[in-house]
Order: sequence, then C-alpha cells, then structure tokens
Amino acid sequence: MQLLSRLANLPGVTVSLYHSHKLRGWVRRLLPERVNETVGLQHIKAYVFDDTVIIGGANLSDEYFTTRQDRAWVFSDLPPLADFYAGLTDVISSLSYHLMPDGSFSAASLDVDPVEADTLVYVETFRTRLNAYLSGVRAALSSPRHLTTETMVLPLVQAGAYGVNQEHSLLLHILRRLPSLASHCSLYLTSGYFCPTDEMQDCLGHLLSSRPDSTLNLLCAAPEANSFFRSNGLSGGIPKAYRESLIAFLCRLAKALPVVSAIASSGRLRVGEYLRTGWTFHAKGLWVETGVCQGNSTTAAAPAILTWIGSSNYGYRSRDRDLESQVLVCTSNAGLRQAIRAERAVIWDARYYRPVTLQDLSRQTEHRLQWYLRWILPLLRRIM
Repeated sequence: MQLLSRLANLPGVTVSLYHSHKLRGWVRRLLPERVNETVGLQHIKAYVFDDTVIIGGANLSDEYFTTRQDRAWVFSDLPPLADFYAGLTDVISSLSYHLMPDGSFSAASLDVDPVEADTLVYVETFRTRLNAYLSGVRAALSSPRHLTTETMVLPLVQAGAYGVNQEHSLLLHILRRLPSLASHCSLYLTSGYFCPTDEMQDCLGHLLSSRPDSTLNLLCAAPEANSFFRSNGLSGGIPKAYRESLIAFLCRLAKALPVVSAIASSGRLRVGEYLRTGWTFHAKGLWVETGVCQGNSTTAAAPAILTWIGSSNYGYRSRDRDLESQVLVCTSNAGLRQAIRAERAVIWDARYYRPVTLQDLSRQTEHRLQWYLRWILPLLRRIM
C-alpha cells in the first residue's frame, strides 16, 4: 500500500480500489483477510498499453513469472479492444474507492461508497452504469454489413453480484448448442480451482451423452500444486476442498451417464492433475474444437476453434461474487488454430500431467476433507 500511495501522488496517476458492497458491518469485522475475499473481489486481469491489450488470469507478483503455470494473451494493434477495457476500467473505478497520497480512501460520493451507501442504491447504481456502458459498446460496434472475417474477438464481463451475466450466459448458450451444431466436438477445460456450476456440469454431461464423437479433457491443479497447499489455518483446507469438488463432479457424471466408465476407457473422457515440483498451477481456460455441420454433411475444410482467455474459474464464486472478464476468440484461420493448439499443449504438458480416475481419487485418504466436511461441500462450493 505504501508503494501505491507514492504512485497516487504522481501526476496523471489514479489508483482505484474495488470493495465489495457485501463486505461491510459485522461480516467485515469478523472475517480475516484471507477469508473475506470469498465475499467478492475484483478479479479481472487486463492490461492496456495504447492499442495493445494483455488478457489473462495472472497477477503481477514474482511467482507468476517464475514458478506458476498460467495463461496470458497479447492482442496487438486492436484499438476497439483497448478502448473496451479502458472504458470498463473507468466504469469500475468510478464505483470504487480512490487512494489518496496520504494513504486514505475516498469515494466520489456517498451513492458510490460500497460500505456507507445504502446497499440497494449502490447495487442499482453499479448495475445501471455497467449496463449503460456495455449497451453503448454494443451500439457503437454493431454493423449491418455481413461479417466474413476468419476470427472473432469478443470481450465478456461477469458481475453476477450486480445482475450482469454476459460471460456465464453466453458460455451456457454455446455449450447447450454444441450437440446440434457440431459434427464432432473436442472440449478442453482447465482451472486451478476446479468447481464448475451445476449448469455447466449438466452441459458437459449432455455433450458426452448426446454426441458419441465428442471428447472431454479436464485438467485441474493437484493438491500439491494449489497455491494454498500447506497454508496455515482455514486456507490450508482449500486444496482438499477442490479435490472433493473434482470427485463430486465425476460422481455426478457417473450417475448421469451409466456408461461413463466405458466413455473414459474409450478415451472420450480424460481427467488429469497438473503436478510439477516447486510449481503451482493457476491456468484457467476453455477450448472447443468443432467440425461444422451443413445439413447431413460435415464441412471438414472449415473447422473452428473457440477459446476463452481471462480470469474466470467457471465456478459459483466467479459467477455470483467476483468481477470477471474473459475474451472469447473464435477462429477458422489455420495459423491461429495451430497457435492455439500449441498454447494448449504447453498447459497439457505430459511431463506434468498425472491422469486420475474417480476410482483412484475415491480410494485415496490423503488430500481429502474429513467426512463431516464433505456433507457441507454444496455450501462451500458457493464461495469457491
């Protein structure tokens, strides 16, 4: 904070600090710092330099550049995307505290003070400003002319605490449409904090059951690769909770698909954990490769890849509590498809990939929550 205070004293520098409107009163007083972030925080990672934008899931601490596996994309010479994130930052900043040179915080007015304002007033102000900005962007970029570009870049915002659900709604829409749109589909999903919502789990199960040519590849952080591994206090149980979340997902899949073992043995379902000595795993993302259906035929010459790059872990906390943003890239360009596959191969590096099955995980006693805590996992998932 001392460094930020010095920066705030420089000409042309504004330091804004988002604070969840839910972190107030007795909740704010009782929850320790490592726990109160579950109430909600600013989780967007976007860096804008002139017409260049870096989007990813990484903060800028040392370990992200040395011993933590993560993702980041650079979008060069793309003024509309740079304008979008510059504007988004301005909107969130206007609803946040501003850091003064003396280290104190100040809100622009009482209505935008997340702690002192009336909760309903603040939420409505946040929702109104953010929706107005997003509507303005859509209006400015809408065009009646036919789009023939090979690549589409679409920024998405998720602020479920304020009723803005672009990212989650579009993701579910695409996943639900895949069985009818694609002749075949390969889906890759990774998260260092694997805890997908029930709706997303249902979509993944439906894809496997309805398309016998579909494949699902999951990559999670091994408990030892979780950044909270061996932490003190309550946070020390976080790696176990995410291991339980993976087990619960595989159990749910097994109940929905009686032939799940056959699907796994056929290679259509692959589940692995990232384990690399001395490293942590923080990558998150989704890749979808499809063939395109036209009537009863498949156009093999025009396959497409979709990938989501950004801050979301696709869980309830990302959906309902934090501020998130991802960029959806959809392309049929051969060179870009190859580059996307190459990036994915780095994350799915066989040297650090440990295959797991439901049977293996269920038999283990290490890195498991106590039996009585497993009963409250559905409640824990709401803050994971």
